[in-house]
Amino acid sequence: MVENEAPMGGLGHAGHLLIRNSKKTTISMTNPTRMTRQGFPFAFDPSACETCGGRCCNGESGNIWVTRDESRALADALGLTLDAFTQGYLKKVGYRTSIGERREGENYACLLYDREKGGCTAYGARPVQCRTFPFWDYFRERPREAAAECPGVILDENGPDQG
Repeated sequence: MVENEAPMGGLGHAGHLLIRNSKKTTISMTNPTRMTRQGFPFAFDPSACETCGGRCCNGESGNIWVTRDESRALADALGLTLDAFTQGYLKKVGYRTSIGERREGENYACLLYDREKGGCTAYGARPVQCRTFPFWDYFRERPREAAAECPGVILDENGPDQG
C-alpha cells in the first residue's frame, strides 16, 4: 500500500494507489488492477472504467461535492479560470458546492461527463468523491447494488449476501 494523497483511496495519475487516512485500501499482488478496501465485501477493477460508458457519471440526480481546491484543479484541467468554472459547472447546495448536472432524457449526467468520449473531461483532476467510487459508505451494505451500477465491482463470494 502506498500512502499519499486521496482521502479514501483512488488511483493517481500514473495508476498508483493513493490513500491519506487510516482506512485500508490495497491492490492485490496477484492482480494489480484489483483494489480492495477494508470493510467492503467487494473488490474493484479500475480497468473496467475504460469500457463502461460512465455509469457512475450518469443516472439519478445527485451531488458531487467539491472543495475550493478541487474546483481550482478542475478549472485548471479544463483550461478555465476559477470564476468561469464556478459559473459554468458548479451549483450551491446549502453551504456546500456541487458539480452541476444536465438532464438527459429521464436521467442526469455530470456536467463534466462527455458522452462522445464516454468519460470525464477532467479525469485527472476528479474530486475525491469520484476518485473513491465505488468505495462509498452507501455501498458498504449494498454490494449487489454497487455491482449492478459498476461493471468493475467484483463481489466477494465469501462476503455477506446484502444489497
